[in-house]
Amino acid sequence: MKKLVLICFTVAIILNGCSEQTEQDKTVNGANKGLSNELLEKIDDIEASISLIEEQLTQLQSDFDDEKENAHDQMLIEELSFRTSQTEHLLKHIPTLNILNGYIENINKTESDVILYIQQVEMITDENDPNNYRLETGEYMELNLHDDIIIYVLDGVMSHIVTLDDLNEKNEEYKRLFEFYIVEDEAILISEQYTP
Repeated sequence: MKKLVLICFTVAIILNGCSEQTEQDKTVNGANKGLSNELLEKIDDIEASISLIEEQLTQLQSDFDDEKENAHDQMLIEELSFRTSQTEHLLKHIPTLNILNGYIENINKTESDVILYIQQVEMITDENDPNNYRLETGEYMELNLHDDIIIYVLDGVMSHIVTLDDLNEKNEEYKRLFEFYIVEDEAILISEQYTP
């Protein structure tokens, strides 16, 4: 009987210990579950932050690429301007090249030639004028066009190449100031000049 009481007592202690351990396990599991939910929420927040940072980096990269492209375009424009200035300088110093400014008064086409009647114009620097120059008209002259003539007229402030027929039409719209590039008494290039 002592043995039976001892065995019952031992079983009761073991069962009591198991039930306490089960309660502890429940408490630990509940705490772990709460911790897991908190960790999952934090992970979600971190992933959302990473996604936002990635979007911002993508936008910054796009902005950087745009700025880089704009800077490259600006560099090309400056280079083109520099080259144009060089070319103009060289052209003006070719001994056989003569450059005149003038208005086209009339265009006369013959079987073999095209002759312009122009009134020469001189641009004179004048600080009293709002544009810092004034135009003084001069003599009238005849000017033959070279067979390989290139003609530029303005559309707003942009130059466009036109045909001789187009030049005749454009010249009838209003009085246009042109720069004539002349070699051996023939115009090889005609370019309308912007006058504000």
